[in-house]
Amino acid sequence: MSGQIHDLEAGQHVPIIIPHTAATSPNAIERDQDLWFEDGNIVVVAQRTAFRFHRGALSRHSQIFRDLFTVPQPTLSDAVESIDGCTAIHVSDTPSDFKYLLCAVYDGMSFWMGEKIKEFSILASWVRMGHKYGVDTLLEGSLRQLETIFAADFSAWEAIQDESTPLSKISMRPQDAIEAVNLFRLVGRMHMLLTAFYLCCRLATKELLQGYSRADGTPEKLEVEDLQRCLDARVHLVKYDAHVVVRFFLEEEPENAHCCLWSPRISFLTDELRDTASEFPRILGPNPLSSSWFHRKIGELLDRQALCDSCVEVLRMRHVKLREHVWEELPDIFKLEVPDWPHLHDT
Repeated sequence: MSGQIHDLEAGQHVPIIIPHTAATSPNAIERDQDLWFEDGNIVVVAQRTAFRFHRGALSRHSQIFRDLFTVPQPTLSDAVESIDGCTAIHVSDTPSDFKYLLCAVYDGMSFWMGEKIKEFSILASWVRMGHKYGVDTLLEGSLRQLETIFAADFSAWEAIQDESTPLSKISMRPQDAIEAVNLFRLVGRMHMLLTAFYLCCRLATKELLQGYSRADGTPEKLEVEDLQRCLDARVHLVKYDAHVVVRFFLEEEPENAHCCLWSPRISFLTDELRDTASEFPRILGPNPLSSSWFHRKIGELLDRQALCDSCVEVLRMRHVKLREHVWEELPDIFKLEVPDWPHLHDT
């Protein structure tokens, strides 16, 4: 087994153990302040941080570690050292990733399935580690939580975007969408990948090109192919945004039976489009799924007493349908095959 453990799920070899070097000699290693148990019977070193814990706690959840911990000592002689009398194994993970894994293992499901708002970075770490080491409950539980942001259903997306009633319990920065793309590619969640790409398109070009660093300093950048995918899609998204705005004013609707002034208001909306056209450079962008422009425009029209409540409802439903059409087109916009993506004609 020469320094590698077989990934039973992916059918690939995952480099779990790395030989220790002078840079990670016992003198250069620091003990983690929280996860160093004096009665622990295994030490795992991630970069220069050492964790001492009970091998049974981790092997109970991970077949990969279960196999690793039962490998005869001579087989791993080139990759094993001893720290405080415990076998020490070096892994290629960052200290923060390995620490989050151990926290989830020791603190149980309450640590990662509770009501407390989670950081995206923690959930992303659990997905990486759960996938790498075959901790399926951690992987699937974390992905379920991330689906509250990276939704595959338009109505769920709408609810998430409503700032007045935030439903997601995840704290996420805009640039985290870059890490999300890489993460969902890793685990093959195409519907979540699609919404991650959409969120990437809302970033500034500089952020897309340069990427960013995680809290632990690990760089995150889009692959060249995915970067090109985003840049191409942004052009299409701006066009769809223009389409949504124009059709919002001009879409033909059956007569509103609840409004005696509906016919003249159709002409009024045409005039409004003409006035709004001058704002296009300011209001159009690669975010046609947003409803913020609609709320501002409706607020203006209500302040001017230009619409009745029934007309507002007609326009609201029109705007929803226009954006739902954009949602349906996302796989084509990003040139991704997403077989289970919902289509309007399916509902």
